[in-house]
Formats: sequence, structure tokens, C-alpha cells
Amino acid sequence: MLRIGVDRADADVFAAWLSEPDGTAHDRGIGSPEAEAVLRAVDAEIGRLLEGLSERGILERTNVLVTSDHGFSTQVGTQSLTALLVSAGLKTSPGSSDVVVADGAIHVREGGPERIARIVRLLQETPWVGPVFTRSATAGSVEGALPGTLSFGAVGWAHERSADILISADWTDDPNERGWAGTTLRPGVAGHGTSSPWDIRATLVAAGPAIRQGVVSEVPTGNIDLTPTALHLVGARVPGGFDGRVLTELLRGGPDPSSVRVVPAPLTTEVELAGLTYRLTVERSRVGSTVYFDGTRVERRRRDD
Repeated sequence: MLRIGVDRADADVFAAWLSEPDGTAHDRGIGSPEAEAVLRAVDAEIGRLLEGLSERGILERTNVLVTSDHGFSTQVGTQSLTALLVSAGLKTSPGSSDVVVADGAIHVREGGPERIARIVRLLQETPWVGPVFTRSATAGSVEGALPGTLSFGAVGWAHERSADILISADWTDDPNERGWAGTTLRPGVAGHGTSSPWDIRATLVAAGPAIRQGVVSEVPTGNIDLTPTALHLVGARVPGGFDGRVLTELLRGGPDPSSVRVVPAPLTTEVELAGLTYRLTVERSRVGSTVYFDGTRVERRRRDD
């Protein structure tokens, strides 16, 4: 990046993507010696980039934003979504194409609305399954097409290639054996494939001549905000149509983070099943016109509880 991006190119914005600590955390777990070592290596690499900018005399006029694209959880689950559907007779076999499972997305290619409804009910009754989403009940609605579900649009997943059902494994705040909070009932070692807030939360660190110093902001942000903010920092017009916003509370001359109005915007639905109430909440917050997805919460209450 330094020799090509800085020395040879004429551009206002440069981006560097580092594949770690993602790969090692997946394979070895959060807080493992291997993950800790690679974090130190990544820290050193970022330090090398900053030193390179300093040696070229441009660090003091360069704004730097460092972010992760997701969080991480320890995975403690043992159940397979495919096996669940096969055992219930809702998918012919693990390799059959009548129902196709792509991670948490379920494409029902045979059986139509009746099979979709039966699968949704099974998922709502299954303890390790968390939120269940379906297509909108009506165009643009946050209500799902089936009772107890919310729509894909409620979590920003409404698009032409959406499946018929979307699920996530349930989660807890429990720590792993190394003391790192956040577990999910998804099989594996560690990852970020659920709607747990531990998976969704990302890190953002910013510094530079345009950035406020010594401020920790609790105002919600998202990676959708990076492009508008970068455009603003280089003096370019932010075109319409962006979902994100300029993070003015991080900028010198901008509002203090404590003064930024954050509006909770949760969505809740529930359904009564045989002896069970399934309740789904999507936690969201709004800053201006930008809505942030903060995670989900699922409660199952037995009638005799």
C-alpha cells in the first residue's frame, strides 16, 4: 500500500483489507493463543502503515479509520438444520433439492406455502433455533408472511435472491473458557453467522486532523456509514441513495456524541403454539433516517412456566 498506493498513485482515499484475525479466530477460537498472536501481528502491521505515512510526512494530514466487518462468538451448538428438516420429514434427504439449505437460508422448492408453514412451525418449536424470518406479509411490511415471524425487510435482507425462510441459531452472553463473552448454538469453533449482538458488533477506531480526540462514542454506527464519511472527509458530495450517514459526531466541530438523538426502534411478534409461546424481538435503533440492526432476542415460554 505504501509504495504503490501512496508513492505512485494519485488518489484521495486508500483502503487496505487484512484477512486476519478472522481466519485464525474461526479455526482456533476467540482468545486462543493463536488468535492473540495474530492480533498482535495485525496491530504491528497497522503500526507499520502509520509509520510509513509518518516517514513520508503525510500522517498529520491523513484521517485513518480502522474497522472490523463483524464481531465473533464461540460456537457451542451440535445440531444441524439439514438433519432437523430431514428427521421431521420436511426434506427428503441431506442432498435432496426439494428443500435447499444454504447456511441459515432455506429455499423451499417443492411443497409450496404448506411446507413453508410446517417448516416455520418446527423452527419456532426447536430450542436451539433463534429468530425466524419470512417474506413480507404485504409489500414493504416488517411483519412476516407467517405468524410469529418478521419480514426479511426488518433486517435488511429483502432482495431478489432471498430464500423462503431465514433463521439464525440462538445465542447467549455466556463466556467461553477463556472469559470472552458471547456463545451461539451454531456448530463449529467460533464465528459470526448469527444475529447475536456479539456477532453483529464491530470495532471502529478513527484518528486524524478531522477526528475528535479522546472521545468514546456510544452512538450506533455501521459499515454503511464508512463511504459517506470518507466522501465527506475528502470534500466530495455525498450522493443521495446511501443507506448510511456521515458520522458527524466523530468529527471536529460536529455534535458531541452525548447530544446525538438515538431512538430505539424494536420490532416484536409472537405466536401461540401447542403448549408454547414463541416471541421474537428484533432490536433496532435509529439515528436520523438511518436504522441500525442491533441483534435479536427470542423467548419461548411454556404454558406451565
